[in-house]
Amino acid sequence: MSLFIMSDNHVKDCTSSILFCMLSWREIESTLDIADNGFVNRLRNQFPNFTEEDFRLCMLTRLKLTNAAHSAIYLISVSAVQHRKQKLKKEGFGVTAPSVTFDQMIAAY
Repeated sequence: MSLFIMSDNHVKDCTSSILFCMLSWREIESTLDIADNGFVNRLRNQFPNFTEEDFRLCMLTRLKLTNAAHSAIYLISVSAVQHRKQKLKKEGFGVTAPSVTFDQMIAAY
């Protein structure tokens, strides 16, 4: 995943509060759409009220990054990542079944 992580001298130019700049997010989105049957485009069409952060969480999860990797990217704790995933699962996707994890749901989408 180091392909998308910015070097120290480029972090200043990023408009995002995390270690990816906007260009990298667009590259991730484009790559996922091309390689994964329009994954992000399908999400955007089905869930127009999602925030960019919601879409980014879905993208990183679709790439099968661990919660620890999410934590390092977003500079938050692993438990905060887990909370974000649980909240989006319930409030965004409307899935309340405890037997289905956010990661499983995104993998099957």
